[in-house]
Amino acid sequence: MDARICQELSRLACHFARFADGDGLVAVTVAWLVERCLEGDVCVDLREKEGRALFEGMPPMPALAIWCKALAAHPWIGSGAPLVLDGHRLYLARHFRNEVTVAQGILSRLPFDPIAPEDVVRTRLSELFPDGGEQKAAVAAACARRFAVITGGPGTGKTTTVLRLIALWRSLSPDLRIALSAPTGKAAGRLAESLAGGVRHLPPDFREGIPHQAATLHRLLKVGGEDPHGPEHPLPLDALVVDEASMVDLALMARLMESLPQGARIVLLGDREQLASVEAGSVLGDITGRGARLPYSIRLARWLEKVGAPVAGDPVLFEGIQDAIIELRESHRFHPRMGVGRLARAIREGDMRSLRACLKEEKDVKLWLQAGQEPGREVLRWMDRHFTPVFEAPDVKKALDALSRARVLSALRSGPWGEEGMVARFEAGLARRGRIQDPSRPYHGLPIIVVRNDYETGLFNGDVGLLWREGGRLRACFPEGEGIRRVPLRQLPEWRKAWVMTVHRAQGSEFDAVLLVLPPPETPVLTRELIYTGVTRARRHCIIASSRGALEEGLKRRVGRTSGLAWRLGWARL
Repeated sequence: MDARICQELSRLACHFARFADGDGLVAVTVAWLVERCLEGDVCVDLREKEGRALFEGMPPMPALAIWCKALAAHPWIGSGAPLVLDGHRLYLARHFRNEVTVAQGILSRLPFDPIAPEDVVRTRLSELFPDGGEQKAAVAAACARRFAVITGGPGTGKTTTVLRLIALWRSLSPDLRIALSAPTGKAAGRLAESLAGGVRHLPPDFREGIPHQAATLHRLLKVGGEDPHGPEHPLPLDALVVDEASMVDLALMARLMESLPQGARIVLLGDREQLASVEAGSVLGDITGRGARLPYSIRLARWLEKVGAPVAGDPVLFEGIQDAIIELRESHRFHPRMGVGRLARAIREGDMRSLRACLKEEKDVKLWLQAGQEPGREVLRWMDRHFTPVFEAPDVKKALDALSRARVLSALRSGPWGEEGMVARFEAGLARRGRIQDPSRPYHGLPIIVVRNDYETGLFNGDVGLLWREGGRLRACFPEGEGIRRVPLRQLPEWRKAWVMTVHRAQGSEFDAVLLVLPPPETPVLTRELIYTGVTRARRHCIIASSRGALEEGLKRRVGRTSGLAWRLGWARL
C-alpha cells in the first residue's frame, strides 16, 4: 500500500486509540476501516455489520441510524476532516475524493456524443470491417461517447479492436492528438509493439498516423516530476487509450481523470475477470458493474444499426454506464470448449464440475495434486525440463527465447509455496548439479525481473531479462525489438529472480506453458480471480499444482473490495 496511506491510517488509529474511552463506538469503527483499507477496500459499508460485532469478542454494533449519527457527530468525520461519512459508507477523505473524481470524470463523458455523422462512420466502418463481426460493433459503440471500456478475456482481440478504432479516429481527424499508455513499462511496450505489428493488416488508406510509442501512466502524468499534469495543467491530447486497466488503482485513475482535457476521449482496455490492482480499489471491476451484462439503450442500438453494426438483443430505454461497456467474447487464441480456453471458462464461471471434467479429459491442461508441506518434486522436475534450454542455449537471444516459453507462477512471494521458496529449492538443485556455484551471487543464465521503473536506463517494472556472460563480463540482457539490450549490473534498477513469478507480476505476460502453484486453502489471496489470471497466462499448456481443497476453496472465494464507485456510476439503478 502507498506509504502515505499507511502513515495516514497509523495516525488515525493512534488518535482514536487515545480517545477510545470517550469515543468507543467511533474508535472501533475506525479500527475496522483501517483494517479494511489495508486489505485494499476503498471504504467500509456500515450495513454489512449492523447488529453484528466488528471484531471477535466485541458487542454487536447498533442500528444503522444510531451508528451513523454517532459517526457524523465526531469532529474527525465530515467536510475538511480526515474521514468522510457518505450515507452508510465511511471513507478516508483521500479515498473519498479519488472515488468522486473518477466517477465525475466518467459521468461527464457518458452523454451521447458521436465522433462523426452516421453516414461518415458507416462508410469508414465498412472499409475497416468488410466482414462485420463483434469488433466492428465494438468500434462503433466506442465512437458514440467520449468514454468507453473494451473488455474481454485473453485473445478476444482487444488490441486489434482498438487499433481499428484509432485508425478510424485518424481517418476522421488527421490532427487528432492520440496517446497510448499502460500501468507498467512492460504493458506499455507490449501495447505499442502490438499496434505497430498490426498496422500492416489495416487497409492501406488507414495506415498513416498510428502512434507507435506508449508511456507508463506515471510517466504520462509526470508523477513526481517537474510540472506534473493535473486540473490546472491538463494533458495535451484529444484521445487516450489505456491498456491493462485492471491494474490501475483508484488513486492513479483519479489522477488520470483530473488531468484529461474536458473534451478528450478515453478508452480503457482490460479483462475485468483478472486480479484487481495491488493498491486500493477494484476500479475496472466497478466501472464494468462487477460482471453485469445488460443490453444497450435504445438510442445506442439505433446508432449501431444506422452505422451498419447492429447488435442482437432487446435494448432498454435507460441510457447509462452500460452503453460504455463493450465486451468481446469470441476468443481467437483459445477454443472455448478445448484446452486452456475450456479451463479458463470453467474457472471464470466458478463451475467445479466442469473444471474437474476439463482437467480429466483435456491433454493440454492437468492437475497435479499436492499433499505435502511444500510443492512436490514434480514441480522441480518441470522447472528442470523447461529451463535447462536456457543454460544450454548457444547465445543470449536463444536463451531469452527459451525463457519466454515457460514460467512457474505462484500466489505468494515468500514461504515454501511462494516465489522465494521455490526459487531457493530450484537453485539448490542447480548448485548440486554444478550448473551454478553460489546462488546468493548473480550468475550466468539467471532470469531477472525489474521491479522499479528507471527512466535513466529505460528499464521498467515488469521487464524480464537474463544475466549472461559474454567476453568474460556478466551483464543483464533484455530483448529490445529484434535485438538485445545489454546493461551493466551496477546500472540495474531494483530487480528480483524470475525463475518463478507471482501472478500479480505476470499480468500482461503470456507463455506457451504455465505451471500455476496454488498455496494452502486458507491463504487469503487465493481467489477465483487469481486462479483465472494465472491460468490465462498460458497460450497452449497449463498445469495447476494444488491440493484439491485449495483449488475448490479458491474457486469459491471472490475478490470483493468495498467501494461506492459502481453505485456512483449508476449500476444500482440499472
